[in-house]
Amino acid sequence: MPGLKDIPGGFKQAAYFSGHATAGTAIEHGLFRAPFRCTVTAVTFMTASTITGANTNYCTLNVRNRTTGAGSVVIATLAFTSGVDTVAQTPKTITLSSTAADLILAEDDVITAEKAVAGTGLAMPAGLVAVYFKAS
Repeated sequence: MPGLKDIPGGFKQAAYFSGHATAGTAIEHGLFRAPFRCTVTAVTFMTASTITGANTNYCTLNVRNRTTGAGSVVIATLAFTSGVDTVAQTPKTITLSSTAADLILAEDDVITAEKAVAGTGLAMPAGLVAVYFKAS
């Protein structure tokens, strides 16, 4: 019997990410479980307010596959360093891993979003992380 993965085209799973107003605090939240074997094609982050990047003290948004075996695979990442900013309510493209295998998800893989900090960090507003994928 055909299922969701048999529908042609791509899919999007969007989830709220609470961010963290305290600059030096890292945080990680679960976003979703992969509904079937798929390949990630894009990731975006739409913030509720602006982020203005900084060089020494900044934060990084990592989208990870946290499933046992994949464990710490970074699917997409963006460091908010000087010149890397967001505009409120405007999706920002997050750079995908250049390793093709990192973009392949097995059914039920756990996908998370993580705010990591460098130096004393940078506040990260809440927002919406959207992961785009296609069946593979």
